[in-house]
Amino acid sequence: MQDNESYPVESHVACETCGSSDAKTIYSDGHSFCYSCETLTTTNESCVNNSVGFSYTGDFRAIRSREISVETCKKFNVRVAEGPRLRFPYTSESGQVVGYKERDKEKNFKWVGKNTEKRLFGQQLFGGHKKVLVICEGELDALSIYSARKNWPVVSIFSGAAGAYRDLQNNLKFCLEAESIILMFDQDDAGQQAAIKCATLFPPDKCLIAHLAGYKDASEALQANDAEAIRQAIWNASPFTPKQIIDGRDLFDVLRAPTVGRDADWFVDDLNTVTGGLRFSELVLLTAPTGGGKSTFCGEQCQSLVQQGFNVGYIALEESVKRTGLRLMTVEANKPLHLDNSIDEAEFRNAFDKSVGSGKVFLRDGFGSCDPDAIIADMRYLVKAKNVQWIILDHLSILLSGNAAQDERKMLAESMTKLRSFVEETRIGLILISHLRRTTGDKGHEDGAMDISLSHLRGSHSVAQLSDIVVSLQRNVSAGENMAKLKTLKNRFNGSTGESGQLSYNSSTGRMVSEKKKQESSAGYEFGLI
Repeated sequence: MQDNESYPVESHVACETCGSSDAKTIYSDGHSFCYSCETLTTTNESCVNNSVGFSYTGDFRAIRSREISVETCKKFNVRVAEGPRLRFPYTSESGQVVGYKERDKEKNFKWVGKNTEKRLFGQQLFGGHKKVLVICEGELDALSIYSARKNWPVVSIFSGAAGAYRDLQNNLKFCLEAESIILMFDQDDAGQQAAIKCATLFPPDKCLIAHLAGYKDASEALQANDAEAIRQAIWNASPFTPKQIIDGRDLFDVLRAPTVGRDADWFVDDLNTVTGGLRFSELVLLTAPTGGGKSTFCGEQCQSLVQQGFNVGYIALEESVKRTGLRLMTVEANKPLHLDNSIDEAEFRNAFDKSVGSGKVFLRDGFGSCDPDAIIADMRYLVKAKNVQWIILDHLSILLSGNAAQDERKMLAESMTKLRSFVEETRIGLILISHLRRTTGDKGHEDGAMDISLSHLRGSHSVAQLSDIVVSLQRNVSAGENMAKLKTLKNRFNGSTGESGQLSYNSSTGRMVSEKKKQESSAGYEFGLI
């Protein structure tokens, strides 16, 4: 800070900050100080350089017209430049200032630099787990909310009400680190409609909407020295509840519209015939003995969905993303790349571009990560931020592996309830893999001891009860059978159950194909098991 006693006074002039006619003093070195509002303007403004070709400069000052202290400005790195012009910084994930929004005294805004990572204002300050996160509509509102109570993590969207959904969608993972999310948008129609729309991004029991009585926004409340109104609005924030009660008289057009028989196909024709295909909002359970081909089946089905034009999230909890990626590429290359990927570069690239690299496949890195809530949070990110329409989760039982001390049946029931609720809320299609319980006696399902039934599913009865469709894949693993039999055990859509086709595995291609298609094909491959 400049020392006012070290330099001769040049002149006394009007202060553009507080409006005083002569309280601003200009010193010989060029710096100035207003003895009315105590605004200091230095000649060597501190700056933050960055790699995009500009410097972030300006002083730390109290924004007195908004009742915002210099300490709050320092916390958020908000600067004041000559004009005066307020500068609100936006950072990269590493914390570097990559752009800033500048506001002049006529309330005109302009961008300098670029918010390249589309992060929220203040996001760099509140990473990691948070008990509560307040999200508002403007930078000055964020500073005002923080001023009202210093221990509230608060961020602001950067695109206004019209772009609020997209801003939060791009930062969903950050937001979901909070136990509770409070949306405190402007109280006008645009702000309230944006809050309602943004609330759908989050779990219903996690998102609250704050209503600020008597004021347009938090900044207006703080200007009126009513920080208590801000605190009360946040303390009294109400849960977001979608309009779920419908007068039956309003449903004629909805009910008259054609019923959707299917939204997507299985890669097995016989399975389509029995189940009627795949539909959004359904939880489909696939079960098989250990080593029975569940993962290979899922790879075929995932790639079939991609070929049908859908975005797919593939969460394999017992294998690396490399193994999963090569499994999907195997379908396109018609070669077992998950066993041997030493093929021609052009052929490898072609298989990659049509599967993992298509822009329609999203994998989850985290072998063995088994916390149900964390996995559902990642699934929510896939759906809301990446527009994923189908998720394959392999498998349910591993969700219990980190909770050995707890009751398995209870944990399975709780996990299934959460997954079922997630499917209902997001309206996506979920294909879930589940293991079978151990059988009594010397032989198990791996030995072809008995046909699989719903009672053989591992754990709680809710596993079958909460599923819309249950399909079993059965073969005698121990005997090295080269055929696997599909059977539909439950079908809530049309009630049809029973034999649903046979599959064969070709060790030379790494593919699992329908026996009917194999017989119809002129290729005449010889099938065996690996």
